[in-house]
Amino acid sequence: MGALHRWRAGGAVRHDAPARYTALETEAVRVRSFEVAWVHGLLQAPEYARAVLDALLSERTDAEVDRLVELRLRRQEALTQRTPPLQLEVVLDESVLSRVVARRR
Repeated sequence: MGALHRWRAGGAVRHDAPARYTALETEAVRVRSFEVAWVHGLLQAPEYARAVLDALLSERTDAEVDRLVELRLRRQEALTQRTPPLQLEVVLDESVLSRVVARRR
């Protein structure tokens, strides 16, 4: 909790945030999350992840978004490829299940 708290304490999300978050997640034994806007990144299908990242990062190029999608998919390996696997506990707001996420193009 301390490292993640320090990561969030800076306020605005930094451009290196995905890499920093991934580093913290790599060392984590358990991730707990409550999501009100999106399905948690570790549970996202590739096309959903691409639509979410495209909507959130409209200033990024397609190539940059594709790279972030690949990073997100690699992160999911912690759930199936790691020993012991990452323990993931996610609570989703019901509205997340019906929210339409569309790419900007």
